[in-house]
Amino acid sequence: MKASDCVIQIDAINDIPTCRICLDDTGTSELISPCNCRGTMEFVHRECLDKWYDVSGETVCGTCLGEYEAECIGLKPISRWWNLPREIDKTIIKPILIVISYFLLYTTLMICCILLAYKFRLPLWIKIIFFIYVGISDLLPFCCAFGSCLLLLRILTVWLQSLKAYRWKNKTQKK
Repeated sequence: MKASDCVIQIDAINDIPTCRICLDDTGTSELISPCNCRGTMEFVHRECLDKWYDVSGETVCGTCLGEYEAECIGLKPISRWWNLPREIDKTIIKPILIVISYFLLYTTLMICCILLAYKFRLPLWIKIIFFIYVGISDLLPFCCAFGSCLLLLRILTVWLQSLKAYRWKNKTQKK
């Protein structure tokens, strides 16, 4: 066997499309080219790219720096709705709910106190002092609850966005 025969055999092996993540060359019909890479780095299985994205969260190829494009294909199955996306820190949700609950309870108690103050017909100066106290003491819980509501709204928005199912586009397909 001559050296030139070895080169030809190696070139023949490299012509088979192979997934650059799992290095499997079977099921070549499932291979896509999601970025601008060419040669041995061109192809990847959609499932391999999905798993890689779930771990890394990157939508940019580390080799060619081309952005992976995805198209929305509907919603994920209901069984996957309860998995919070990685953008949401799971440890922050409980304190937010505690602050909002505290604010609602505190505000309810203050409204009850105001109604009792009117029922017992207290003098005007006591009512004014009471309203000033309520206004000042209710400001901090209100600000905390307002900020928590904004943060909770942002978390809800990110979560709802994560319910969409995407499929990676093949950049070599004819448009």
